[in-house]
Amino acid sequence: MDCRSGPRVPVVHADVSDARDRMSGGRARVPGGAGLRRLALIIGVPLVFLLIGGWQLGRSWDDARLYDREAASLAATIARLEAPDMQDRIVVIPGLSERYRAPAAAARLRKGLSTLETDALVARLRQGLAGTAIGGAALVLLAGWCGLLIAAHGARRSRLSRDAMVAAFTRARRLVPVLMGAQVAGLALAVFTVVLFEAAGAWYLGRLDTGALKLIAAAVGLAGFALYLAWLTVRDLAAALAAFTPGPMPVFGRVVTMAEAPGLWGFIDALADLQGALRPDHVVVGLDDGFFVTSSVIALGADETRLEGRTLYLPAPCLALLDRDETAAVIAHELAHFSGDDTAYTQLFVPVYAALGRSLSAVGHGAGPAAARVLLWPAESLGLHVMSVFDAAVNHWSRLRELAADQASAVPAGPIAAASALIRTGLIADVAHETLHETLHETLHAAIRTPLTAPPDLVAAIVHEAHTAGIGDPRGPLAATQPHPTDSHPANMVRIAALGLVVDDCLLARAGRPAAMADRYPADLFADWPRLCAAITADTLGVAALEDARYEADLQIHAQLPADAPTEIYQTTKRPVIVRGVIGAVLLVAFAGLTYILLTSGTVVSDDRPMLLLVDAGLLAGATLAAILARGRWRAGGTPLLTLSPGAFACRDLDRPIPWQDIAEIQVLTNEAHTVIKLMPDAPLPRRIRGWRARVSARRRSVTILSVAPRGMPLQGYYDLLNAYLAAAYARDALAARHAPADPSLAS
Repeated sequence: MDCRSGPRVPVVHADVSDARDRMSGGRARVPGGAGLRRLALIIGVPLVFLLIGGWQLGRSWDDARLYDREAASLAATIARLEAPDMQDRIVVIPGLSERYRAPAAAARLRKGLSTLETDALVARLRQGLAGTAIGGAALVLLAGWCGLLIAAHGARRSRLSRDAMVAAFTRARRLVPVLMGAQVAGLALAVFTVVLFEAAGAWYLGRLDTGALKLIAAAVGLAGFALYLAWLTVRDLAAALAAFTPGPMPVFGRVVTMAEAPGLWGFIDALADLQGALRPDHVVVGLDDGFFVTSSVIALGADETRLEGRTLYLPAPCLALLDRDETAAVIAHELAHFSGDDTAYTQLFVPVYAALGRSLSAVGHGAGPAAARVLLWPAESLGLHVMSVFDAAVNHWSRLRELAADQASAVPAGPIAAASALIRTGLIADVAHETLHETLHETLHAAIRTPLTAPPDLVAAIVHEAHTAGIGDPRGPLAATQPHPTDSHPANMVRIAALGLVVDDCLLARAGRPAAMADRYPADLFADWPRLCAAITADTLGVAALEDARYEADLQIHAQLPADAPTEIYQTTKRPVIVRGVIGAVLLVAFAGLTYILLTSGTVVSDDRPMLLLVDAGLLAGATLAAILARGRWRAGGTPLLTLSPGAFACRDLDRPIPWQDIAEIQVLTNEAHTVIKLMPDAPLPRRIRGWRARVSARRRSVTILSVAPRGMPLQGYYDLLNAYLAAAYARDALAARHAPADPSLAS
């Protein structure tokens, strides 16, 4: 187990742009990787175990034939010795010097025959183990091939239509997790039987020493863990096959009705009639920075009001900073997704994509030693391959549908307005993001403490920022894609080229024109535009206040968790002292015994005496060293190794304490009981002044305390204590910064 703590208490703030990332219907990002490497793991790993199983089968086959042949020969010899005419004969058994009467020799040989028959039985059992390993590897190979064929079939079908793509990958959603489970189970069986085959070979080695038995036990234990890991993975894959229903998509904004926005609804109706598109059931206006349409269920605002049906989302900053033609182009583009059934198609593929993603997660989250995790490689690679094929198909149709929607966006006002809108919406998004998340960050926090200082209209603040600071370089968004909650878009340069335009100075000048402070266009769309903007601002500040209150409460809890008095961490001494004492005692007894032999025995060859004296001296030195180490550990247990105070982390082997604010991360590696402290880039490094337990790395900017076995507490409790002190220090700093007066002259 690797226990890690982050550098700070998690900050929870209202952030409307993050809502898109948290939506349940969003498309996951699949870890990439080289396609050839995936294929090598899908096919190569089972082939390796197939070859190992074949090699083991050949060995066990030869062993079985050898023992059967020797047993048959020995049985024939016994039959001859038991013949009536052999009763008084004296015979010599090959390999033995004694002479036996024939009946006694036959009885002696019959014991050997029993041993040979047992050896032959073990050989046949090993044949079964090798055959099982071959069967498990063959199952992995067959499942991998079937998965590759399903992916290839899905890729071919996906080129025909989006419906064919959804149908193909719906089948893949049902079949691929089963194949992944077969891969994991088959490879676990192969690993287990390969290890048992070699462990069973110890039967032929005769008496085994303790080291060999430990090695065999460790190998069998690792193989058993492989089976356990396979069972957990297959269980999780079975759960991944369960039906998936996307949850509501969280959206921050306000629904505007026909009475509240008669001009906007009339504008939308005219555009829908112009291109034969479906009319949205709801229009939501918010502060987010991208237009989108969806047919998913929406959880609107802080109270998560549910909206069902077709929803068109409009960002207020864009409405304020686009002209009529650009707004018409963008809304026409979004309505084209309704006419092309794009939103309905999205609802179809989200459950398929989610199921495949959960199957991949069920395999990828397996834990355990790397030697056991090898059995997850083929299944994980197959899942990644299928997801990459699905990604390519989705991106293909997404690109075509976006370009088709762009063509529809050029109908109301022409391609120049559509191209200008693509560039300008990206610029507006940057201004809105900077204003909301940087320029107004302190203002929002001040508004939470003193609401009268909050800007009454964040939309107007964004427009003012665009007017005073400029809207930005229009060349910036050319390579970018438009933000969207459920789909990917081609780059803006590609979309502009598809409209038949070349990016020139005129287009860039139109897209990057200065913001107009007195633009009356939004007022023509809404009955009371300032009131709507004020309401959206109030909603945003309300959510921010709620989240900030939760954040403040979390800080207060974290700041008070550790005790004010320092906590001293002592090392465990009982077990190490006992172990070292026992080792020293054994070495001392061995020294005494060898010394007695050297002093009293006259049979010791004189040539061996110098070597024996050297061994005797080594035993004495080892016993002395063990005693010194035991005494040192006992004395070290009387002073604290670590001292944790509210201000710093201190180790007796370092020249100075480390302030908690200088620590970026803490890791407790429970396998070795090491504590790794990673420091901030600008934090000064401490220096080791004594001992071997503390190690300072300037390259890694870390301090490692070796073999920390805290007395009286488990390692998990020790890690939790370190994490509590670290979190408390950052929480106190955050609280102090939050409650500090804005004007330093007001501080007492």
